Amino acid sequence: APNENILEEGGPGDGLYLIKSGEVEILIHDKEGAEVTITYLTEGAFFGEISLIKHSPCTATVRTSQDTILLKLPKEAFNDVIMTHPQVLELINEYVEERQRETSETKTSINSIAQGGMI
Repeated sequence: APNENILEEGGPGDGLYLIKSGEVEILIHDKEGAEVTITYLTEGAFFGEISLIKHSPCTATVRTSQDTILLKLPKEAFNDVIMTHPQVLELINEYVEERQRETSETKTSINSIAQGGMI
């Protein structure tokens, strides 16, 4: 259903999610704790990979923005796949690097604007 959190920024990652239909919103929190939307993902996109690959907490909150159907590959199954299919790990690593760069740039921009008194 709309407005359901799938993953929480700072929380544990529990799997790789594929959007079968619908849409999710990717959010981060600024220094003041306000939510800022980074992007929206739709059918065919996936998320949850950063925390799985980096063995770290989730870097963003993922929330449904409409009725959404997700397919989930649990953490243990994900680990089995990347151990037996290293090419999958290589592909996902490319996405991880790009998404981490985008998140970092967005946080830097938000904090710069906030320091300038524009927020």
